[in-house]
Amino acid sequence: MMAEAARKVARVVVPATCANLGPGFDVLGMAIGIFNEVEIEEFGEAGGTEGRVSIRVIGEGAASLPGDETNLVYRAAEAVYDATGREMPPVRLTLVNRIPLSRGLGSSSAAIVGGVLAANAILGQPLGVDDIFELAVRLEGHPDNVAPALFGGVVASLMGDSGLRHIEISLPADFEAGMNIVVCVPSFDVSTTHARSILPKTVGLSDAVFNIGRVALLVASLSQGRWDLLGEAMSDRLHQLHRIALVPGLGDVIRDAVSSGAAGAALSGSGPSVVAFVRGDVAGASMISGAMKRAFGRHDVEAVSYITKISAVGARVVPEGNLRDMAVASEQLVAGNLGLAVVRGGDVIFTSRESGIRPLLDAVLQFDGELEGSVIADKIVGRASALLCIGAGARAVYAPVMAHGAVGELARHGIDFTAGLVVPRILNHAGDDSCPFEKLTAGITDPGEALRAIQSFALSHLQREKSKNAKG
Repeated sequence: MMAEAARKVARVVVPATCANLGPGFDVLGMAIGIFNEVEIEEFGEAGGTEGRVSIRVIGEGAASLPGDETNLVYRAAEAVYDATGREMPPVRLTLVNRIPLSRGLGSSSAAIVGGVLAANAILGQPLGVDDIFELAVRLEGHPDNVAPALFGGVVASLMGDSGLRHIEISLPADFEAGMNIVVCVPSFDVSTTHARSILPKTVGLSDAVFNIGRVALLVASLSQGRWDLLGEAMSDRLHQLHRIALVPGLGDVIRDAVSSGAAGAALSGSGPSVVAFVRGDVAGASMISGAMKRAFGRHDVEAVSYITKISAVGARVVPEGNLRDMAVASEQLVAGNLGLAVVRGGDVIFTSRESGIRPLLDAVLQFDGELEGSVIADKIVGRASALLCIGAGARAVYAPVMAHGAVGELARHGIDFTAGLVVPRILNHAGDDSCPFEKLTAGITDPGEALRAIQSFALSHLQREKSKNAKG
């Protein structure tokens, strides 16, 4: 591929991953809607006297991850410079970490893939995707998390005699759209190295046949949308039984997830997190999430859970034209403790302490519906908010929490976006999805029509409130 011009800064968004999915030990992996951000900026000359690296960590690992050249993101970036025959200059790393560390959700693969892609972007893309995949796997040691982190979706991968191989497993569109992913994350970590060291070096024939059958059934079930087969297909005899001692309550968590309505559940990677496939609405997923946390609780283990979606898109480099405004807008949420910020041409043109569609609508109305070329950072973005951003002319959207419907609309209209956590729907404070703007725009696909409908509804509501106050 033709190399691009080198640049001094690059930002990458990379998803969490769940490996194995039960029987697919070291082979299957799935990208999910929890994302880290990696930004690398060169700030000196190679061979200069400046410090080699400055690292800022926000979120997971802020107090524990190394701030020197032993940092995994730095080492991954350095490997790209080495592979291309360049000397690495001093760099600043900004890491926004949302993926829990050492919990079986691919945090190390995310660090490696993020570092490799960011360095490759800074150098003008000298490495193609196959080279990036090979380098990342060499750093990680196995491809089952790297492949979905890089390519997205559900991926089968292996290291064969002739090199790395991977293939993305396509799910039927309605099956994938109706699937929620529940990830239950206990409050302790598990060392991947230790979790691998306790596994037997050989397995019996019956166990091998058991897993071969289940992994074939799992791939076929996902490919054909067979909810009824997922429970059996996610059974395993190669690794989960041996890791029960490392994850108190593992068997109960999996059983309770399925008995509460999950189609299937399994240890995520080497654990200790447990992942479940859930059919239906958010209420059902919430019930299953609660059952999984209570099962851990019976073993005196606290846990948190995420309800998210499969991420069809893997790691990506933020377009260079959006970098500056995206950085300014996102920093307003992090350092400024704001709920909403609108940035255009490097200038912050609107802010609000609140988040969601109402302050966003205030911004749109203040600028007469014209936010052409702006970058909008909002802590929470639902589908209605996404349509409002598109209708107002935003060129990019940043949100720590974004609804799956918003992701679909922004992608469909070619709007660049960064999401921290993708959720099935945005719920209100009462825990339901009764937002009037979401209901209002449920059947609308044209952003301009959505913008007009939301403006009209808001003005009518304001007039009713004024009339009510006047009568009072």
